[in-house]
Amino acid sequence: MLKYSQILSVLKDLLTASPAGNIPPETAVMQIANDSRTVIKDAVFVAIAGAKSNGLQFVPQALQRGAKVIISQTPVNDLPEGTVNLCVSNDYTAYARLCEAFYDYPADALKRFAITGTNGKTTSVMIIRALLNYRQRRCGLISTVEYDTGCGEPETADRTTPEAGKLFQYIAQMRDNQLDAFAMEVSSHALHQNRIGSLKFDAAIFSNLTGDHLDYHHTFEDYFCAKRKLFIEHLAENGIAVINCDDAYGRTLSADPAIKNIVTFGQNNGVWQIKNVSVTRSGSKFTLTDGCIEQKFQTNAVGLHNIYNITGAVLALHHTGILPLADSAAILESVRITVPGRLETFILPSGATAVVDYAHTSDALKNVLQSLQKLSPARIICVFGAGGDRDKTKRPLMGKAVAEYADMIYLTSDNPRSENPLQILEDIKAGIPGDFPSLNIIPDRYKAVNQALQAAAAGDIVLIAGKGHEDYQEINGVKYHLDDREIVRNFCK
Repeated sequence: MLKYSQILSVLKDLLTASPAGNIPPETAVMQIANDSRTVIKDAVFVAIAGAKSNGLQFVPQALQRGAKVIISQTPVNDLPEGTVNLCVSNDYTAYARLCEAFYDYPADALKRFAITGTNGKTTSVMIIRALLNYRQRRCGLISTVEYDTGCGEPETADRTTPEAGKLFQYIAQMRDNQLDAFAMEVSSHALHQNRIGSLKFDAAIFSNLTGDHLDYHHTFEDYFCAKRKLFIEHLAENGIAVINCDDAYGRTLSADPAIKNIVTFGQNNGVWQIKNVSVTRSGSKFTLTDGCIEQKFQTNAVGLHNIYNITGAVLALHHTGILPLADSAAILESVRITVPGRLETFILPSGATAVVDYAHTSDALKNVLQSLQKLSPARIICVFGAGGDRDKTKRPLMGKAVAEYADMIYLTSDNPRSENPLQILEDIKAGIPGDFPSLNIIPDRYKAVNQALQAAAAGDIVLIAGKGHEDYQEINGVKYHLDDREIVRNFCK
C-alpha cells in the first residue's frame, strides 16, 4: 500500500504539470496497474502509450472500476470528483518506479546479479543460481525459461524480463521467502522501456552482442545503447561490470569512462584469460587466469560458448566476494549443469545424437555448430527456421551460418506468428549457397524434425535449433502445442 503523498515523492522528477484534480495526501492507494481490466478500488492506473495501443483509451474503464489516480504522458480531461491525473515525462518509468515503491523496494534485501547480451543469458543466470544454491545461499531466478521465487515449483516464463508489476512482485516474493540473492536476465526491450525501475545490481555481466531485435531497435547502435544502460544506470555504487572483451561491443563497453569497477575476460582480450580449452562430448575443461590467480575448471557443459557463460558467472561471484573461483571450480566439477533447451542431448536408436538448442541468431547457431563440429561427428544435420514478425535482417545470415558448418539442412518453421511461413523460409534460403549439397525445405516443423531424425545414422549429430525450451508454436495469433524435445523423446521410444 502507498499513500498519495508517497506517489508524488516517487514521481517528483517526472511530473510535467501540476496535478489535475484533488485528493488528500494521506489517501491510500491499494494497487499499481497498467491493465484497466485488473484495476481494483483505490488503484493507480498508468495509461502507457504502448506500441500497439494507447492506455488513454482505457482510462474510462479504469475509472469505472475504481481507480483513484490516473498517470499519463498527456492530460486526461473530465475526471470525476475525488480522482487525480498526474502527467509525467515517461509513463514506463513512472510505472516501474511505483511498482518498486509499492512492494517497498524488495531488491534491497538481496544480493543482485544481472546479465544482458544477445546470447548466453539463460545459461549464465542458471549457473549463478546453481553455484549459490549448492553453497546454501538460496538464489531466485528471472529468466527466459522460468521465474523462481522460492515459493516451490518455478513458474514458466512468458518473457525474458517481466513487465514491472510482475517483476517487483516476484522480487518481493523472494524477499518474503528469505532468499539470499537473485540472478536475472535483462533484455534490451526491458532496458529501453525502463521496466527495471531503479534496480541497482551488485554485478552485471555483458555476454556478447550479435544480430537480433533490429525490428524493435532498428540499428545496432540503438540495440547496443539499450544494453549499455544496464552498466550506466543500474550498477550499485560498488557494483562490478563483468565484460566479455572478445566481443567487439564488449571492448567498446570496457573502454567507457562512465563505467567503474570493470572486470574483463576472454581468450584473446581482457584481464582474465581463458586458456587450455578442451571440449569433448562429455564436457569441457579450461583454465582461467589473471596472471596472479590460476584456476582450472572442469564441467559437463559442452562448447566454447558455455565456457564464456561460465567465466562471466564465476567472475561475477568472485569479484563480489561471494564465491572464490576455487569454490566455483569445485562445485562445477561435482554438479551437473542442465539448462532446459540449451544443448539438451538425446541418443537416438540409430546411434546418432540429437541436440535441442535455443540458438536463434546467426552467431548463436555458429557457436553451437562449431562446438558440435569439434566433437568430430560423421555429419551434422541441422533443423532450423526463424521467427515471424521479428528482425528480418538476421534470416539470410542464419542460413549462411548453418550452411558453413552443417552437412545437411532441414529448413522449417519456427514461430511464424502472423507472417507467411514460406516467405520466412525464402528469406533464410537467400543466405544458403545455391550449390549446398543437401537442402530440404519442410514448413511443417513436426515433419521436418522427424525426417531429420530418420535420416541420421550412427555417428551423426542432429541439431534442432531455434525453440529450445518452448513447448508451443505460434501461428496467426494461436499457440499450438509443439515441443522439439518431446518429438525426439517420442522418436526414441
